[in-house]
Amino acid sequence: MSSTSLFSNLKDRQHVDNFVSDYAYIIQLCNASNPIPAISEIDTLKLLNMMKPNVADYFSITTSHYLNAGPPGWKHFCLLLNILLLKVSNTTISEVNTAYACILFKGHNKDRTLSTTYRTISTCPVVAKALDMFIRKLFESSGTLIRRKLSSKEWGAPMSLQLFC
Repeated sequence: MSSTSLFSNLKDRQHVDNFVSDYAYIIQLCNASNPIPAISEIDTLKLLNMMKPNVADYFSITTSHYLNAGPPGWKHFCLLLNILLLKVSNTTISEVNTAYACILFKGHNKDRTLSTTYRTISTCPVVAKALDMFIRKLFESSGTLIRRKLSSKEWGAPMSLQLFC
């Protein structure tokens, strides 16, 4: 049974149709793409320096831990990323896929009934964030066009999905 027929009785068809077509487009991109290359130690160090150094992830690890460890820390982080890129099934472990989010009211006498008066604070593992950043960088440099402009928070999902193709 196709995914389109599974969703045929839903009321919000436009949203479902967009999801189904986006998923089909991602699969098409994956099939037409080359495998994701390994990341070099130099690129790993650049990636670590691009990330906020003192922001703790879900497991209280920061990029500063890897940066302050010097070359052995950079190599360790490079090996972690490359094993996930080499054997994509490893990305299913909870240590990569765990995330935490909470919604906070912005305050300042704002209307509590409006969604724009709230903000989301979220965290995920440093390794997952680095993978998303690396794949997004590859994706942007590949010249691949996307049918619609994605927000910065939407970049992660298509990039991570490309890992599984």
